[in-house]
Amino acid sequence: MDAVDGGTRMRMERVNQTVSRASKMEADEIFKPQQPKHPRWSKIEMLKDKKPISETLWLFMFVAPLAFLIGVVGMTIFGNTGWGFAIVFLILLTSIIIISRLTIGMLQRVNRHALDLERAIDYETSTGKVCIPPVIRSSKLYASLIQNKMPAIRERLELIVESDEKMPSKWKLKMP
Repeated sequence: MDAVDGGTRMRMERVNQTVSRASKMEADEIFKPQQPKHPRWSKIEMLKDKKPISETLWLFMFVAPLAFLIGVVGMTIFGNTGWGFAIVFLILLTSIIIISRLTIGMLQRVNRHALDLERAIDYETSTGKVCIPPVIRSSKLYASLIQNKMPAIRERLELIVESDEKMPSKWKLKMP
C-alpha cells in the first residue's frame, strides 16, 4: 500500500474523529432528515438566514487572537534572549496547531445547522426524493451550501425538486 501524505492523513483523522463522535451519540440526538417533525428542522428553520462560519474566518476570529496573546506573553518572557524570536515562533506555531485542533468541535457545534442541512441534501441526492421543506430551500443557508457543490449534484437536486416525490418518514437506509 502506498504511503499517505500529511494532508490526506489529517483529513482521514478528522473523518475518524467525526465517526467516533457520531457513534457515541444517543439515537435521539442523530438528525433524521426524512422525519419532517424532527426537532433539528426547527433549529435549521431558525438559522436559515445565517451562513455557516468558514474555517478561515474561525481561524482569524477565534484562534488568531488567542495565539496573539500567547505570542505577546512569549515575547515578554523570551524577547531579550538571543534565541527569543525562534522560540516565540515555535511557541506560536504549536499554539495555533493545538488551539485549532481543540476548537474544531466548537466550530462544528456553531455550524450544526449547516451540517444537518448538508446531511439532508445528501439524503435527497442519494434517494432521489424530497425531504427539505421549500422554506429552507429558498434560504441563504441552502444557497451557500449548494454553491459549493459540483454542477452535476446541483442539476440532480433541481430534477429531484421538480419531481416533488416526498421521502417517506419511515425510510431507512438498506446496505447491500
